[in-house]
Amino acid sequence: MTLVQSSSATALNISELVDLICAFAHDPDALHDLRSLALVCRGFTSSAQTQLFHTIDLVNLPIKISFPKLQQTLSSHPQFLPHIRSIHACLTDERKIGVIGDRKTLPNVLDFIRTTPLPGLKHLELSNGPHIGMRALDGGIILDVRNLLATLPITHLTLKTALAGITDLDVLFGRCTPTLHTLTLSVNMLQDLCDGAPFKPEDCVIQNPTRRPQLRTLTLHDTAFRNPLEHWLSHAGCPLDLRTLRTAKIMTAFNAEPKEFLDKGSFTLEDLEISATDLLNGPTLSNLTHLRRLVLTQGHLPQFIDILSTLPHQLNHLSTLALYWSESAPDLQQLRMIDDLVAELGAPKLTSFIVPIPWDCELIPNYFVDGEEEEIGFGFGRTQLNGEEWKRIAEVFPRMSKRGVLRVR
Repeated sequence: MTLVQSSSATALNISELVDLICAFAHDPDALHDLRSLALVCRGFTSSAQTQLFHTIDLVNLPIKISFPKLQQTLSSHPQFLPHIRSIHACLTDERKIGVIGDRKTLPNVLDFIRTTPLPGLKHLELSNGPHIGMRALDGGIILDVRNLLATLPITHLTLKTALAGITDLDVLFGRCTPTLHTLTLSVNMLQDLCDGAPFKPEDCVIQNPTRRPQLRTLTLHDTAFRNPLEHWLSHAGCPLDLRTLRTAKIMTAFNAEPKEFLDKGSFTLEDLEISATDLLNGPTLSNLTHLRRLVLTQGHLPQFIDILSTLPHQLNHLSTLALYWSESAPDLQQLRMIDDLVAELGAPKLTSFIVPIPWDCELIPNYFVDGEEEEIGFGFGRTQLNGEEWKRIAEVFPRMSKRGVLRVR
């Protein structure tokens, strides 16, 4: 190796070390360490700035930093702009609360994001402010957000807000950038929740959208007892293309609306996390032959048994199956039935069968004493098992234990 080659290799290693130091020092809640590193020497400045400006949180700005001051800083130092990868902005007017101030400032925030050259921006999070609660967005803000989504080539979008009705979703996503592939929605439809009217396909504004982002990852958060969001996703006129869906996380445990929209991604879906309650009214999982990871939560053991019975007989790609039931004192016979059902699945690549860790393992071998059910307390606070406790768990799931895939978590 020549001297030049040796120097080059050394410089590269030092650069990597500096990047690692700055990444280790990055704490979103305390940026003083990164600020200090940025001032140590020029060798640290670029790496520290990359971490400092990676995420711009306009909702939780420090009290000493107003949005106009931040805007002025970024405008006068354009070298910071390529470092910005994620922006979190507020969608509601928070008078005297937070940093937005008044309604004149809010459109300026959205316009700034839309018009400022941000070549590295990939993730956009838009949400109601922390002190607002459920307040529907007005039409002007919805149009501003639509224009934002139409022009920014983002790949990840998180939307946490409340809308007046289902048609607002059509307006928001009718012109959405085709680069979007990861979407997180936590949306309540206030009007639909109040009037209780069923969803009708003709309610959709966009019947034939000209372009549809092909989603690969979809996360739904919803605590409403009735919400037409699932129906909108299932509708043929939905401006989101779910035929390429690979990962779905459906956290709507109190909403038993059908999830037919999952059928759109049945031939591509590889990772599914869903509550058993969400599958009460369908769909079945019989078409999800490409699953690699399946997590079922917040349901009772009979529901878990019914769901496992509908799985495809051959799951050649499944490597992880996790079941988190609601019972604190589950029935031993039902647990062993689950053990048998999973063992009979055609899942040759299964490496992890995960069950909740029990609170009291001493009661595991004998769920019934003189016909009375004993309390076990699955999944409440325990973090690890000793050898004897693990042995007792293995007695409940003998076939999974013998196969070497049993895990507790």
